[in-house]
Amino acid sequence: MQIGDTFNSYAEFEIALNDFKNSNFVDFCIKDCKTISSQKNRYPRLANTSEDLKYYYIKLMCIHGGVHKKKKICQDQRKTSTMRQGCEAFIYLIINGEGNALEISRMNNIHNHALSEVLFNHLPNQRKMNTQSKSEVLELMQLRANKKLIQHTMQIKTGKIITLKDLSNIYSTGKISDSSLYKIVQKLRHKHNCTVEISVDSEENLVGLFIQDSMMQNIFEAFPEVVFADATYKLNNLRIPLYVLMVEDGNGESEVAALGLMTNEEKDTLRWFFETFKKFNSSSENIKMFMTDKDMTERQVIKEIFPNVSLAICLFHVLRTFNREITCEKQNISPELRDQLKQIFEKMCYAQSEDDYNSLCQHLESKAPKSVFEYFLKNWHQIRHEWVTGLTFHNGNMLNNTNNRLESFNGKLKSVIPVFTNIDDFVDKLFILLKCLRLERDRNAVNMVQKLPLVKTRHPDLSKYFSLLTPYSFMLVEKQFEAKSKTLSFTTINGCQCKFYVAMTLPCCHIFDARQKTNTSLYDENLCATRWTRKYYYEKQRAFQIPTTMHVQNHSTCNTSEYDDNNSLTVITKKNKKLSSHQKFRETSKIGSKIADLLSTLSNENFEKKIGQLKYIYNAWNEGKNLSINVDDTCSVRVENHSDTEDFIEEIEVDDTCSVQVENHSDTEDFIEEIEVDDTCSVQVENHSYKQTCSDTIATVVGTEARLKSIKLPSKIKISGRPKGIKKTTIGLLKKKKGLPIPFRTQSAEKKQEILLKWIVTDENIVTKALYNNYIIDDVSILTQQDEIHNGILEEDVDINMVKHFFTNGIWKSLIKIIDIKRKKVVWLCPTCQKDISLKKSILCDSCLTWFHVKCDICIKPKPKKANWFCSQCCDKCV
Repeated sequence: MQIGDTFNSYAEFEIALNDFKNSNFVDFCIKDCKTISSQKNRYPRLANTSEDLKYYYIKLMCIHGGVHKKKKICQDQRKTSTMRQGCEAFIYLIINGEGNALEISRMNNIHNHALSEVLFNHLPNQRKMNTQSKSEVLELMQLRANKKLIQHTMQIKTGKIITLKDLSNIYSTGKISDSSLYKIVQKLRHKHNCTVEISVDSEENLVGLFIQDSMMQNIFEAFPEVVFADATYKLNNLRIPLYVLMVEDGNGESEVAALGLMTNEEKDTLRWFFETFKKFNSSSENIKMFMTDKDMTERQVIKEIFPNVSLAICLFHVLRTFNREITCEKQNISPELRDQLKQIFEKMCYAQSEDDYNSLCQHLESKAPKSVFEYFLKNWHQIRHEWVTGLTFHNGNMLNNTNNRLESFNGKLKSVIPVFTNIDDFVDKLFILLKCLRLERDRNAVNMVQKLPLVKTRHPDLSKYFSLLTPYSFMLVEKQFEAKSKTLSFTTINGCQCKFYVAMTLPCCHIFDARQKTNTSLYDENLCATRWTRKYYYEKQRAFQIPTTMHVQNHSTCNTSEYDDNNSLTVITKKNKKLSSHQKFRETSKIGSKIADLLSTLSNENFEKKIGQLKYIYNAWNEGKNLSINVDDTCSVRVENHSDTEDFIEEIEVDDTCSVQVENHSDTEDFIEEIEVDDTCSVQVENHSYKQTCSDTIATVVGTEARLKSIKLPSKIKISGRPKGIKKTTIGLLKKKKGLPIPFRTQSAEKKQEILLKWIVTDENIVTKALYNNYIIDDVSILTQQDEIHNGILEEDVDINMVKHFFTNGIWKSLIKIIDIKRKKVVWLCPTCQKDISLKKSILCDSCLTWFHVKCDICIKPKPKKANWFCSQCCDKCV
């Protein structure tokens, strides 16, 4: 390509230009041009010129040509780079005199930068992919495939150099843009067949969306007894929490009962959500228990709307709250005492009876400072039946002590939906996950019909229970059937007050024992709640039902125009009311949190300037000055203090876009704040003292299409990642090393005492009293038969005198005599085969001090010299 070359069309020039680029390893871009159509009026001779020429003239410059020009307001805050290096190479084409061809009239092919094939292949235009390749990349990225593998595949297909940044750019530009609320609601109603209720405030800002499809409605109607409630955060770029209600079906599976997208968890918003849930679900009257965290607002709202429902607090949240509140700073205690108190609180959480709890409570009172014990009495003692695992079963919790079902769902949700996904994509992927989980539940249900276990139950009564119950409930009954336990004082052949029966309404080991002693049949279907039976499960499980279309309230068709005219829209109006100090603090904290989120994304230089502004505003307010903020193109902060004695004026530089002016008039009582943003926005807020108080109002109105489109979604905020914490338990204690048990000889003195007492005392409650309440053990509480005492008490590592002070002198002498007799007549039996260990090669477990035959325990491995060995039972406890 040289000066004087002509081309009959612009397409012909492009072909020649591409050959020139590839042979010389250079690239050009358009610097200036004028089309033929725009110049015909000016040059009449172009009237008959072919449109194939396209341009009257065009100037192409080297991709490295030109110089980067900074904007006036730019302060070089960003560390960026540019490809413009001032290269003067160019190509200039213009229509020739006859007007029938493009001619190169001027050209400079001298470059001021390096030229090579490698550099050329890395230029953006050479890396650009065609539409089909971009579609393939976008599809793979949406499936969250590995970017490095995508890069390798596309480089082979296209033969071009493709960077990871190119893939990210394709994904970012190819994502669906944020939809309006109207489109989201239409998608939920028409595509996913959902009942949708919308809540907004008086300023048309979105407050919440209630979402429930027919499958959620049906599953809740069938299994409403226990509802799990919690929210998951930061899954969409609007930072709207997803509130989830979940239930447990007849086969122990978790099912979503309702969803809510709510911009906050204030009392009015939560009340609207639960009232809407109650309105659409008549079976809510059958709810027995709600499992939540210790959010007082949420618990208060649930109690108001469902007054007959019991509340339970998730064990995980209880432990986490203790970890947050029992600290050296808050309670003014030493680290050693803090850990001791946390251990007591942890044992309280797992207390199995009221007696255990009371013993630990007395122990806490003796150990804890007055402030800690008062905190415990005020916040936890009165609601112990909601968080102590041995007491919550009275609520009918179906053996659920945590919200792990919801946490598992949230974990799956986060694996499918990337953080800060746009709200439209969020809704789509949410229902993709729901469909996937439902399919897995349906497959398990179908397997109940299509498959039978190879190992069948031998006992005829147990076989009947297998035919009656779902696999999950039968597994629980089978364990109770095989357990050996004596009948309790309150057990009958038709019922029991034990934890299992009250929580599950399934026959327990005590009922089986009572029936066996009275020669009553062990099978009785009346002992099992209907919800656990196969018949009921088959009737209610969606896999066995004919698919039905979701009933839309007040509509029988999905006509869009008719549908839009009758949308139900709840408006929550907050009127001015006198706020308490705590309410003011909460409102200020919300704004402060948003400011912190915003500033955390800035560069260090910009952050320092913004934080300087905030400090200056705080100091001005702290000195009682009135504040006026004017955002314009000036670069100053002006503070004026007008008093009777002197004038104070201070001016400092802030940045290019904001000036803050603070004026203090000592002779006025009204507070005036004025915010002006350029020429587009001016807001003035006057706050005068008033005495009247008004409560919030909630009204339901008809939401038309225009009304829905006018609702404002929360603004998008980019959030930085959070640091990872150290490995501690939920309550804040250091995690114990998992994998191997602790040898008996290395246990603490307190733990050894506990183990020894359990070997020689009949009741574990007595052990707890002796350890924590200075209880002296009487002769009724000790084991009198030598065979009942654990053989480990005879081992060399055991010092029986460690527990002497827990007994009276007379009882201690009797106990020593029993142990001496045991030492002379003891027969060491292997727990696995129940045969004498002297018959075969044996080994001692260093943790439980029990002897096993080498061939009887599955954990037997070659034992190195001076190493510890642990039996399978002790190893299982550490998994």
